[in-house]
Amino acid sequence: MIKNDIKYATKLMLCFFVIAFTTLVACSDDEEDENLGNWVERSDLDGTPRSSAAGFTIGNKGYMGTGYDGDDYLNDFWIYDIEGNFWSQAASFPGSARSSAVGFTANDIGYVGLGFDGDDEVGDFYSYNPNTNQWTQIADFGGS
Repeated sequence: MIKNDIKYATKLMLCFFVIAFTTLVACSDDEEDENLGNWVERSDLDGTPRSSAAGFTIGNKGYMGTGYDGDDYLNDFWIYDIEGNFWSQAASFPGSARSSAVGFTANDIGYVGLGFDGDDEVGDFYSYNPNTNQWTQIADFGGS
């Protein structure tokens, strides 16, 4: 019985040292780690700076719009071309200007909806077709 307890304690200590060693190695300040995660400045947005914008991606382009600039709620929308490193304006979001909307992509179509328009939380939703640069209202969000 004592022999089994010693084996168990030995295995437990070995496990502890392996975890401690792995943690120390993972947290080292290796010079190569300094190059990971560095941000690279790209083209500035041509539109109004804002917070609480919505966005989605389709292919190699990023789409961003709506939001709040500190004074006004916005409904403009912009396309970022990563290969060309430039912004261009897309068709404006047709719903009420808002912040904190959600955006996502499904089957190469962008979707934006919900948010806050300055007075109320809104539940409408729209789809965006990048081939035609057009928005279409779809069914409102069914939840609260």
